[in-house]
Amino acid sequence: MFFPIKRLPLELALEIIRLAASTDIQANNTQSPVPRYQNARALCLVSHGFREVAMAHLLHTVIFADTESVHTFVRSIRMQMELHEQRSRLALDYLPLVYHVWCTRYLLTSSSAHMAPTPHSILYDIVRNARTVGFTFGAIFFLSEVISGAKVSPWVQVDSKSQLTNPQPAEDWKCKRLTLGGMGIRWNPITSSRQGLAFLAGLTHLRLWSPNIHHSGPAGAVPLWLASVPLENMPNLTHLAFSLNHTEGSTKMDVLVYTCSGPSSHTPSKSGHIFRRWATSADPLEHGTVVQVDIQNVGSVSPIPEHCFELAFLRAAAATNVRS
Repeated sequence: MFFPIKRLPLELALEIIRLAASTDIQANNTQSPVPRYQNARALCLVSHGFREVAMAHLLHTVIFADTESVHTFVRSIRMQMELHEQRSRLALDYLPLVYHVWCTRYLLTSSSAHMAPTPHSILYDIVRNARTVGFTFGAIFFLSEVISGAKVSPWVQVDSKSQLTNPQPAEDWKCKRLTLGGMGIRWNPITSSRQGLAFLAGLTHLRLWSPNIHHSGPAGAVPLWLASVPLENMPNLTHLAFSLNHTEGSTKMDVLVYTCSGPSSHTPSKSGHIFRRWATSADPLEHGTVVQVDIQNVGSVSPIPEHCFELAFLRAAAATNVRS
């Protein structure tokens, strides 16, 4: 038995394909991205028309679970380039279809040693054009490699040191929203390069998910690691959200959200300094709003598995599914 979908109104047929192709982001879904995208991949095999519609949903949120998935995606882009040169109707431009990018893990292991080096210039175009990007702190070196292709102002000599004064965002960089999650917080891979500083200078939204189960300080307080966040290098930041010290027994993560008006056309923004002042004030919660984010296994497993942050990013991306 087959379903006569062609007899349906176009809007209804497209909605059916959308629902069938959408990523499963249920709270109890901890499977890898391959089976998670299985329905969308199957729809791509139905017909050329189905493929065009399903690929938009398949590429809407790209998940790099490991190094191999990064290389697989790069191979797919290369294949599309070849199809485009051949003027094949199967050629598809990924760039306008990718809205959210997440990388859980990126390590060069012995099992991936046979793979060709990843051309980060290819991924640079995808990441710079995305609506939001997210990484675990374990994959932050991957972020630093991808943004290394940005064209920014050169280093200048200041007080016998090479540094970037008043870094400006890269002109071709469109992505202004960053999510970082997991343990082992580190910023040096980003702050140690011109491209990294330019990337931070362009951010307007920053989310930091690092619930420390064995934290020092009272539950619900601002975590000590916030002091290491280079907020002063983010002059255009308007939204900052960061996890608070975890409350024992809670199954969700408390996140404090700060918002600040953006920079005017005449005066540089000092929002990074403002956020720092709020976070270190006598009552940090007074300046923002506390929301709860569902991070599976929070409070029950330490350290929290990386895929739990991946799933939280997927849910957040689905909640902000705005194609603009």
